[in-house]
Amino acid sequence: QMEVAEGDGAQEEASEEKKEESVADTVAEEEKSSDEPPEKKMKTTDDATENGEKEKSGQVVNKPEEGAEESKEEPAAAEEPADMRTEEEKAEDEKKAKEENEKKAAREKEEKAAEEHRKELEKYWKAVKDDPSDFTGWTYLLQFVDSKNILDEGRKAYDAFLKRYPYCYGYWKKYSDLEKRNSTPEDVRAVFRRGTQAIPLSVDLWLHFLNYEKTSDKKDSAAHIRQQYNTALDACGKEFRSDKIWDSFVKYEVENNNPAEAYKVYERCLKTPTLGLVENFDKFREFIKNSHPKSLMNASEFLEFRKEILESIKSGKIETHEPGVVQSKTDEEEVAPGVDDSEGSLSDKELTAMREHLVFTMKKTFKETEKIFNARVKFESKIKRPYFHVKPLERSALVTWNEYLDYMKKNVDGSKKDIPVTEEDVEIIYERCLIACALYEEFWLGYINWMESREGDHVEKIRSIYSKACSSHLQNKINIHLRWAMFEEIHKNWAKAAEVLENLEHVHPELTSVKLRRANLERRRGDDEKATHLFEACVEATQEEALNADCAIKFARYLRLHRQDADKAKEVLAKAIEHHSDNIKLRLQMLDLMIHTHPVNAREVVSFLDKALLADFKASQKLLLSQRK
Repeated sequence: QMEVAEGDGAQEEASEEKKEESVADTVAEEEKSSDEPPEKKMKTTDDATENGEKEKSGQVVNKPEEGAEESKEEPAAAEEPADMRTEEEKAEDEKKAKEENEKKAAREKEEKAAEEHRKELEKYWKAVKDDPSDFTGWTYLLQFVDSKNILDEGRKAYDAFLKRYPYCYGYWKKYSDLEKRNSTPEDVRAVFRRGTQAIPLSVDLWLHFLNYEKTSDKKDSAAHIRQQYNTALDACGKEFRSDKIWDSFVKYEVENNNPAEAYKVYERCLKTPTLGLVENFDKFREFIKNSHPKSLMNASEFLEFRKEILESIKSGKIETHEPGVVQSKTDEEEVAPGVDDSEGSLSDKELTAMREHLVFTMKKTFKETEKIFNARVKFESKIKRPYFHVKPLERSALVTWNEYLDYMKKNVDGSKKDIPVTEEDVEIIYERCLIACALYEEFWLGYINWMESREGDHVEKIRSIYSKACSSHLQNKINIHLRWAMFEEIHKNWAKAAEVLENLEHVHPELTSVKLRRANLERRRGDDEKATHLFEACVEATQEEALNADCAIKFARYLRLHRQDADKAKEVLAKAIEHHSDNIKLRLQMLDLMIHTHPVNAREVVSFLDKALLADFKASQKLLLSQRK
């Protein structure tokens, strides 16, 4: 037992010695680690921790030797670029995310702006839909679509506005400008074509179109531009204020070195009484002074003209000189033989005589035109507003137009012969008048009455006048619509007559007379089913007692006399009497129906009269019923 105890004591001493050694080793390691750099110390600690974890898990830990420390530092240095690339990728991702956010914000902003734009547009549309006659509301709408420069919305707005106000030439110009900014030349020309058809007397609109044609893809085609000018002059050349377009045509021909064409334009211009007639003649004299006579006509005409001048010079007929016609310096210079054309050079006397003759001949035309000008200018000078506007005209302006038209018509029919006036001249005055007085029904009807009084077939022209008036300017006027429907019915255009009355009823649903006209039109047309339907609708829609009774009477007479349906007629009258028992007309109409039904049911008639006498009628009316009984 002592030996065992001694052995146990020895083991305890050995274990204590081992504990002391391990504590000493730990202290030594801590002192050593305190001398190392913090990074290395942390690494060593991490390694130790990792190794400890691996030891606990049963894994073998390969502890590096002291000589391997440098080799471990090199991979760490090699790992640094990988860390840098990761940061770059992060930065790139952040950049992409930022761009996406910016795009999303931009889209949201655009959507918000589009929504605001839509709401604002709807607000402007609502104003003009609620009151289509609100001209100011239309101008706000057009300003808005112009500022946004969106083609589809602009087209919709301009089409709706110009359908109602086609005489606003300034808005046709704005419409064409919108198309120029956003569309093709064909679309631009289509707008100009519609505008010049709607208001052919608009000189400004024609000039706007011609200026566009000069700068378009056909600008090098002189023949094309000349054709467009001639078309414009045919349409508006006789307008009293058309001097701008005549002047523009002359300048175009002169700038393109076509003096012969310019001379032809002057010939037409000086036959037309315009506001600038005197100024145009002065420009013509200046033009002749600066042009060689040979350049104003073809070779054969020039030779014939020169022959006449030479004969006049020889006979001494040409002695006077036209004021303002002088020779240019180039004309005074002599030309060497053989240099000029085959007819030889002109002497100063010949050249001056030719120019004087050209001016003298044109002066005769000018004097004749001046007489017409002087007769008409007294009316023209009083016209202060020749363009269209929704504002009412002054009474004096309306009087002036009426007096002007009467004067021109009297000079056509022969009752007055102050100046030569053609029917075309009167037509142009009417067309000009209707631009300024488009909202006055009496001028439209006056124009139609005058056209109907003319000889010849003017049906299509009259139809176009009705269409212009009722489709645009006078959509709410009743009389002219009824006249139009009558006109179309006379010319067997039943469908158009029915359409006109239907449109009028849509505008004025309260008018019983229009409903009855529709029904009677279908009766005359032979469509009994539709006529019956319209009569029934008229009776149902009419609320006023007296009118409702009258409609029922008309319907009953139509059924009895036209459709030979006495039973249905009795039903209509009986229903009306039930609602209007004190209406003597309904009682008498029913009595008339019963008496004219064969064979006559006397018992039924007497019974009806007995009931009628019990109603609340005046004494005179009861006396009438008693006599009938």
